[in-house]
Amino acid sequence: MKTLTFFFSILVSLQFVNAGSFEDRHNHQLYYTAPATIWEETLPLGNGRLGMMPDGGVDREHIVLNEISLWSGMEADYGNPDASRSLPAIQQLLFEGKNKEAQELMYSSFVPKKPESGGTYGNYQMLADLNIDFCFPHRRKTTSENDTAPVTDYRRWLDLRDAVAYTSFTKEGIDYQREYFTSRDKDVMIIHLTASRRRALSFSAQLSRPKQGVVSMLPGIGKEEGTLLLEGTLDSGKPGREGMKYRVAMRLISKGGKQNISAERGITLTQGREAWLVLSATTSYAASGTDFSGNRYKEVCDSLLNAATQHVQIKESHIASHRTFYDRVSLTLPSTEDDVLPTNERITRFTERESPALAALYYNYGRYLFISSTRPGSLPPNLQGLWANGVETPWNGDYHTNINIQMNHWPLEQAGLSELYQPLTALIERLIPSGEETARTFYGTHAQGWVLHMMTNIWNYTAPGEHPSWGATNTGGAWLCAHLWEHYQYTQDIEFLKRIYPVLKGASEFFYSTMVREPKHGWLVTAPTSSPENAFFVGNDPTPVSVCMGPTMDVQLLTELY
Repeated sequence: MKTLTFFFSILVSLQFVNAGSFEDRHNHQLYYTAPATIWEETLPLGNGRLGMMPDGGVDREHIVLNEISLWSGMEADYGNPDASRSLPAIQQLLFEGKNKEAQELMYSSFVPKKPESGGTYGNYQMLADLNIDFCFPHRRKTTSENDTAPVTDYRRWLDLRDAVAYTSFTKEGIDYQREYFTSRDKDVMIIHLTASRRRALSFSAQLSRPKQGVVSMLPGIGKEEGTLLLEGTLDSGKPGREGMKYRVAMRLISKGGKQNISAERGITLTQGREAWLVLSATTSYAASGTDFSGNRYKEVCDSLLNAATQHVQIKESHIASHRTFYDRVSLTLPSTEDDVLPTNERITRFTERESPALAALYYNYGRYLFISSTRPGSLPPNLQGLWANGVETPWNGDYHTNINIQMNHWPLEQAGLSELYQPLTALIERLIPSGEETARTFYGTHAQGWVLHMMTNIWNYTAPGEHPSWGATNTGGAWLCAHLWEHYQYTQDIEFLKRIYPVLKGASEFFYSTMVREPKHGWLVTAPTSSPENAFFVGNDPTPVSVCMGPTMDVQLLTELY
């Protein structure tokens, strides 16, 4: 998603029309002729809260599951009193052109302090692994155990218009098809499995997690089938304090065949023809904010599962819900014969000759990813959207406010997705109390308003990053204010403007109260700060330096803010 959103800034200048019929289906589909070999090749599905990525494996299907609020860590105090005391010396060094010395002083003083009461920044984590092992009938008997009947007509694809992924193939004359979607309206994950011949569908589905996950089962009551559970508690970083809790519940509904369920083997179906795996998942954050003491999240998880299993054929309502967002925009570019190729081949061919319609697919995929990774009442897309593999995500899978969260939202209004601004607006509002405390702690008691540096998380982190060369950027909040204002410009919603005015005003007050007058020109500048991920040299010293005062980016952002 970090890369895709950069392309949106180019495409917004193209003319959009209201979506009618989608005749150009090749630009609304990712299509491949082989299973994914790595996680990055799998097909992302999401309803703004839940996500899954199936790899389309034949004998074993591996599906990574996600829930956007599953974070380790907890809210904590990172205040460092040394920061504000060292601020005059840092600024004086910058006035004297001693940027390297100013940066070195910041390494020891202008950094977040480890919370005395415990707690950690944490990171976004995967929810679970779902592995489905298939047993096919009539396997050929050969001298090698690894030799099986060949697979023909293999295809896996993602329909962007419907937000449904598919895998299909033929084996021993039997056609198999799998459908996967994360229902936007029913808020569950569905995997629909079929075989063209009776008693040809047999598999075992197991839930697991690299750590902090325990599998158990609940027996069925009456005609209700049993439920497989995966539950756990993540680390908070504070001794004696439990972190985020989660629950995954999976149930099998089948036509024909024999079912069995156990904590050790998972859910098994033998000699069936059609089956649905229905999964529900919640965290204690999603259900009850930062109160981890109750079991409300479990009740919500089970309620969603029970409602969905009463009527498993919910694909049509899911598609209708997704298209409410997706069908708002249509983009048509000249087609070529390459458009019918599998997506990986289209991309390769694009490097050799012009294929304009690939840009339309690129834009549609970006819209799809945004729609799939956020929803009102949830969280905004993080650095991974909402898809993550493993418990150690790159850059913590957090929110980088020095461009990435902004890039994710650049195409939002132009694509007619205005209501999907709600999660970002709510996130910003939750940061204000922490941002006010950070302003006073790091910039002195005279500091007013609120500040946000270059990164944040669901625990309202607003302090500088631990490495001043990139962590000193303090215009993250100012930049996010531009998005709030853009939303008002598109909607002309006066009530929204009344709501966000204190946020804009507080951000303005911070810079008005903390900017200093540099000696050469008498300009008011931010100091210390940095231009994100940019370094320079001072004089003949070969040491790269990042800390400075009044970089061009800050000038632009504050001009827009005021």
